[in-house]
Amino acid sequence: MADSRFVVLASYPKTGSTWLGKIIGNLVAEHVPSGQVLPAFSKALPESERFTVRGISYQFVKTHFHPENARFQPLEGKYDSCVSIYRHPLDVLLSSLNYAKLKEHSASFIAGRVKAVEQLIADGEMRYYIDQFIEADGFPWFEGPSGKFSLYQRRWRAQAPRIRYLEIRYEDFVSDPHRTVADVNAFLNTGADAATVDKVVKRSDAETRGDGKFFWSRRAQNFDRLLPRELSDYFCDHYRQTLDELGYR
Repeated sequence: MADSRFVVLASYPKTGSTWLGKIIGNLVAEHVPSGQVLPAFSKALPESERFTVRGISYQFVKTHFHPENARFQPLEGKYDSCVSIYRHPLDVLLSSLNYAKLKEHSASFIAGRVKAVEQLIADGEMRYYIDQFIEADGFPWFEGPSGKFSLYQRRWRAQAPRIRYLEIRYEDFVSDPHRTVADVNAFLNTGADAATVDKVVKRSDAETRGDGKFFWSRRAQNFDRLLPRELSDYFCDHYRQTLDELGYR
């Protein structure tokens, strides 16, 4: 009988889990849609297929829940591995606002006026959203499943002593995707050689490029490109403890 592993892909929203999910899917089951390999666990625990790779039977789920969330408890005791990805919180804020615009989520905007990030900056409104993120410790829309941003990685890191755990920083993923794929390959023991790793990188890149659902795909530190320096410095000064904890010096 094959060894069995249950892997959770865990992330705070807007940190790169869609891209990483494509990577995992293409490593484990190249011709199966990634949503079938890693079904989303949000409202209810989904049925997940098993995929056997090099004698190991894998199941996967993708989630934005933190492990202490009561809604995550159906998985307690079932999963034995976790891959988690995180991203600079100021980029999380910008991407979250763009996602809220895409979804016409008026509750995320001042007076319900839905705007693109570029327009919020031009209208001098970004300080409001920065203060809101700092005060709420995250993007308010995501608090239910994911909790406080500053606690999300801390909670998953706390699981590491009892499970197999791989953590990926989005900015490192962007700068060297081949290295990240190689790390995931080693973690899952898929046995991919260098040519296969390169193929997975290219295919996953193509599958997430320009689909209209995500903005700034595979870019890091968008805040340096978009925000006035004083706003970036203001955020970083007020969120320093979490930035230090995540390795953003």
